[in-house]
Amino acid sequence: MRLPSHKSKSLPIPSHIHPVGCQTHALLPTAQTIRLSKLILLIILLFSYKLNSSTQEYDSIAIFMQQYEFQKAIDKINIIDKSGSDLRLIDIKATALNGLNKYQEAIPEYENLLKTDTNNLRNIISLANCYQSIGNNKNAQRFYKKALIISTQNNYLYQQLANAYYQDNDFHHAILNYSIVYEVDSSYYLSKQLAKCFDNLEKVDTAIYYYQKAFNLNQSDFQTAYRLANLYKQNQDYKAAIILTESF
Repeated sequence: MRLPSHKSKSLPIPSHIHPVGCQTHALLPTAQTIRLSKLILLIILLFSYKLNSSTQEYDSIAIFMQQYEFQKAIDKINIIDKSGSDLRLIDIKATALNGLNKYQEAIPEYENLLKTDTNNLRNIISLANCYQSIGNNKNAQRFYKKALIISTQNNYLYQQLANAYYQDNDFHHAILNYSIVYEVDSSYYLSKQLAKCFDNLEKVDTAIYYYQKAFNLNQSDFQTAYRLANLYKQNQDYKAAIILTESF
């Protein structure tokens, strides 16, 4: 006899049970997702506010600098950059101190800038000028020479280096550097400086030559006329001395 066949019916699988090997992607609960979105939005807003606030601070400092309100710019910088780590603000502060003739205070600011950019020509020259302004001619000479390594054809630097030597009574080196510029620019100032150098070295004839050059370019210069007349007298050239004094 053939036994009756029975078709098996598949039982429904409860919704909380999943077949082995099948995984569902876990989703964050709605409340947690909302909180995370709010946190991200808050961070973005805070960053935007800080960035906008910093921009406004920079703008106010820039306005003070444009109006030559150097002390106000310095005070503002001291408030917003107490650690002295913002290179842009250090640069502005150094410029402001320089503008107020506070050279001794500007020097460490320029030195800090040079630690991060040792070949920044503007900062090297500014530092050299500050040293020269306080009478530290050795350091002034050192930084002018450093600048000349970078800008070898810069007549301004040769002239400033010559001035630093002159102020240090090193007339030989002063003449050397003044002469480099004089070859391309025989100005009144350079003529007079060369005359004074040779005068200090008691090279009378050469001093007279450059004093004459300077006087011809500026005949209202009493100091040059007076010194030239005395040199004529020293050389017993009384006629030239009389003509000069009468014409002056």
